[in-house]
Amino acid sequence: MYRAGGIISGLDTHTLIDQLMQIERQPIATMEARRKIYTHRKNLWNEINTSLLSLKNRAYELTKGNIFEKMSAISSDENVATAKADKKALPGTYRIEVSNLATNHSVSGNRVNDIYESLGLAGEFTIKNGNESAVITVDSGDSLRDIRNKINAKEGLGIAASIIDNRLILTRDETGAAEMGFEDPDNILVNLGILNESNEINVLQKGLNARFKVNGLDLERSSNNEISDVLEGVNLTLTNIGETTLEVGVDVDAIYSQIEGFVKQYNSLIDLINTRLSEEKVKIPQTELEERRGLLRGDINLISIKGDLRQNLYTVIPGLEYNLITQIGLATTSEDYGKTGRLEIDEEKLKEAIKTNPQAVKDLFAINDGDRKGIAVIINEQLHYLTRPADGIVTGRLQNFDSAIRDIDKQIQIKEDRLADVEKNYWAKFTAMEKALSTMYNQSQWLTAQLNQISSSWS
Repeated sequence: MYRAGGIISGLDTHTLIDQLMQIERQPIATMEARRKIYTHRKNLWNEINTSLLSLKNRAYELTKGNIFEKMSAISSDENVATAKADKKALPGTYRIEVSNLATNHSVSGNRVNDIYESLGLAGEFTIKNGNESAVITVDSGDSLRDIRNKINAKEGLGIAASIIDNRLILTRDETGAAEMGFEDPDNILVNLGILNESNEINVLQKGLNARFKVNGLDLERSSNNEISDVLEGVNLTLTNIGETTLEVGVDVDAIYSQIEGFVKQYNSLIDLINTRLSEEKVKIPQTELEERRGLLRGDINLISIKGDLRQNLYTVIPGLEYNLITQIGLATTSEDYGKTGRLEIDEEKLKEAIKTNPQAVKDLFAINDGDRKGIAVIINEQLHYLTRPADGIVTGRLQNFDSAIRDIDKQIQIKEDRLADVEKNYWAKFTAMEKALSTMYNQSQWLTAQLNQISSSWS
């Protein structure tokens, strides 16, 4: 559209229309401000929702109960033996005396000058390892390195070939008293020095079983590692000759760590809620962070969430040895007389409860027997009710914010479309005015010329 910008009138038409459009845009500015408030509120509730979900995950881990069945096996000297325990292990103290570690049967050949040089040997030999065996074919052009590679290429044999100091070394993968066997019809192994002229093996290291005692009982196993058939639920690993004491019992530290993680996340959520409920609005905010402050001050929903959490934490569960969290060392912090609602842990008291009666601690958190529900079960259900994707309370608030923001966006778009027509109308009117002024100016000029001509003719 043609726009006449004050050519005739001398007006700053562009500035005038811009100022008029700013007035027209004021309702849009108001809607954009409302949209920003909704967006900030949504972000704040997203923050709350994330913290609620984190606490829910912590609570859910406690509801599973298996964490309270964790056992530990602690060695007084891990240079002698280490151990891992599972839930089948029984508490007890065991004296471990290691007199001999299991070793791998290993044999050695003679030293050669060059491992890359052809040995001039040809024929076959057989290596036996338990129920496994392999035939190795040697060609006259093979070097010591070639023979090593051919042995290692035999999958499932359970023997590793290596070259050390230009000597061929064969070693069983598994430890224990079992030994390798050989058949050497073409004297290949004799020439290599693995066997002597009498077909006796050149032993580098004998294969030995591990020998040890547990509480005085003599035991022997082919391996040093993952010995699982001596103590029920315990995997024992022997590392050196010597003596150590193995303490098998409830894994107090692991269970304490899980409960501590729950308490820390609970306190993190409470701190966040307290901050949002108490922070005051900034009168003239300069940043988005300042714009968000105070938007949830005194929010009734947050107050309700905090109150329900505190109430659920102090639920008394009938018929249990520990029926209240204070009995195991969890209580509201006394620093502010309980106003914040934060929890604190009496570490000594909680660890003692875990050590002496882990089942009772488990029941306090994880029992789910009809009307009797543990603390973690109750809180997990509460948080699920708040955060479930389809119809959670907090989820619903977030969806409402999204809906409000979408509605405002639609209204803004309708306004923007209308303003485009308004601006066109202003330009049309100002352009028409300029055209009218131009016509009047031309007519004025014509009349002036006519009057001048008449005046001249009378002179």
